Amino acid sequence: MPENEAEGRGRDFHADLETMSAMDLRHTYPATAENHKAMMRRRVTEGAIVAPEFRKFRDFLRHVGPRPRPDLSIDRLDWANPTYGPGLVKWQTKRGQANNRRTTVWLELYGDRQPITVWAERTRQKPDTMRKRKRDGWSDREIIAGKQDTHDRTVFGIDPREFDPWPTLFPDMPEVQRDWEALYRKERRSISRIEFADLEITERRDAFLADLQGFDSAGPGHDQSYRDALLAELGHITPFQQLARKLRISWRRAVINYYPNGKPARNKDDDPLIDMDEW
Repeated sequence: MPENEAEGRGRDFHADLETMSAMDLRHTYPATAENHKAMMRRRVTEGAIVAPEFRKFRDFLRHVGPRPRPDLSIDRLDWANPTYGPGLVKWQTKRGQANNRRTTVWLELYGDRQPITVWAERTRQKPDTMRKRKRDGWSDREIIAGKQDTHDRTVFGIDPREFDPWPTLFPDMPEVQRDWEALYRKERRSISRIEFADLEITERRDAFLADLQGFDSAGPGHDQSYRDALLAELGHITPFQQLARKLRISWRRAVINYYPNGKPARNKDDDPLIDMDEW
C-alpha cells in the first residue's frame, strides 16, 4: 500500500458495513482490524477499558473509519484516560503517541504510580493546581496531600474512610458508578467501598472461571459460543479486578498510616471498616 493511501481506498466502507459479514469486513480492512485486536488485547495487558461501542469490529470501523495511512494507529486523546470509545481516540503516528505520553504527569506514593489526573480525581483536587505544584518543586506526597512539608498520614490526601473508588475504576461511566454505589449501599455498607469493589469483582471473576472449568470438564458436544462468551467476560473483568486489588492494597497502607496507634477505621455510621487484628 502506498505511504499516503487509506486502507480500502475507493470503497464505500459505510455500504460494506451494511452488506458484509464480520469475517469479510476483517479481510477487506485487515490493518484496521489488527488495530482493533491490539486495542482489545490492551484490556488485559494494560488494564485498558473498551467502551461497548468499540467491542465489535463492525462498530469500531463505523466510528473510526478505515486506517487513513499505514503509519497511523489508534491512540487515546488523553493517555491518562484508560477508556477507548467514541470521541476518545484518533488515528495517530508513533511520534504523536510518544508526545502524548510525554505530556502525562505521574505521581507516586507508597508504590502506587498514577497519572496526575487520577490522583486529582481520588483527592477531589483540580489537575491544573496539582501540575502547578509539580512545576513549583513540591514532592509527590505534598502535591497529593495539598500542602507543603506535610506529615499528613493518608495515602489518598483525604481520610481513607471517605475514598470513593468508582470514578477511578469506571471513568467516564457515570451510570455504572451510580449502579455500584447503589449496590454497595444495599449489600455491604459495613466495609469500605474499595474492599467491597475488590471482593465483588473478584467473586464475579471467580464465578466466570468456575463456569469455564465446568464447561471444559463436560467434554465435547456443547455450545462453543457459550465458552467464547465466558472468555470474553473474563477478558473484560480481569483488568477491573487487577486495578481494584491494587487500589485496595494502597488503601490498606493508608488506613495503617492514618491510624498509627491501631485505631480501627469507621464509616459515617460508626461501623468498623476493618479489623486491624486480621492484618
